[in-house]
Amino acid sequence: MRGSILLFIAVAMLASCERSEGQVVMPTTEKSAERLFIGIDDEDEAATRVQLNEAIKTVWTQGDIISVYNRTNANNRWKFAGQTGERMGEFIALSNDVGKRELPKIVAIYPYNAEYWISTTSCNVDTKISKEQIYAENSYGLGSSIMVAAGEDGELFMRNVCGWLRLHISGNGERVRRVLLRGNDEEQVAGRIFIDTSNGDSTLVSESSGGDSGEVGGVLIFDGDIITEVSLLCTECELTPEGRTLYIALPPQSFAKGITATIDCEDGSSMQRIIEREVVIKRNHILPVKPFAYAPNTKL
Repeated sequence: MRGSILLFIAVAMLASCERSEGQVVMPTTEKSAERLFIGIDDEDEAATRVQLNEAIKTVWTQGDIISVYNRTNANNRWKFAGQTGERMGEFIALSNDVGKRELPKIVAIYPYNAEYWISTTSCNVDTKISKEQIYAENSYGLGSSIMVAAGEDGELFMRNVCGWLRLHISGNGERVRRVLLRGNDEEQVAGRIFIDTSNGDSTLVSESSGGDSGEVGGVLIFDGDIITEVSLLCTECELTPEGRTLYIALPPQSFAKGITATIDCEDGSSMQRIIEREVVIKRNHILPVKPFAYAPNTKL
């Protein structure tokens, strides 16, 4: 493949890491696309919020890096070449591995992760949801929400994989250090996950069983694959009387016995917000928790 890759999409991405600015000329296969046009799926458009700007719009961030499988199983890095705030823009190649096996379609994934494993038959992906997310003011944690797109030609449509829990907390100058979230029945909230790249649907490793170990979704469960607590790490998060809004990305599932959020502050105090009814996280949807005030060393 030669030249740049154009991705047209209403999503927001994390400026991942410093890479070479030089464009790499990509080798080509017979069916590989010279350019990709990626848009948001109509079904997802209203609810999609990977990163929010002041106008409550989803946007790219300068330096965003994604994984692209251009008809082979090579996980190549592509970097957003536009400016922060743009809703569509051009990506340039940063790596040029051709891969050892061909894929039946083209796949793009946000954010870039060197540890992605893709099935060469189904194009499903084996990856992990991080147990640590980073707070962003009035937005989702940067880089914490996985998105996928797949297609047989150069036109693709990105879909979110996760859903989000939204906390709105008011206070009197307390500085939040982190928020710990867990299911009251010790459900998996991070760790290994299998993704159907054609529609964004996912299967937690704790829900998978049997099958061929060579195919995504049919693998053994190892220690460390299931994580039952996720942390939103905070900096510059001072609670005000008007309140702060925090988002936590979660794999879609039902928490039958509810959830518990523990808010730890820099002064050593903490509080718990406990929900003891069923909580359902849906792909590509935000679930708001009723706003509450921070009360040190209490349970609410």
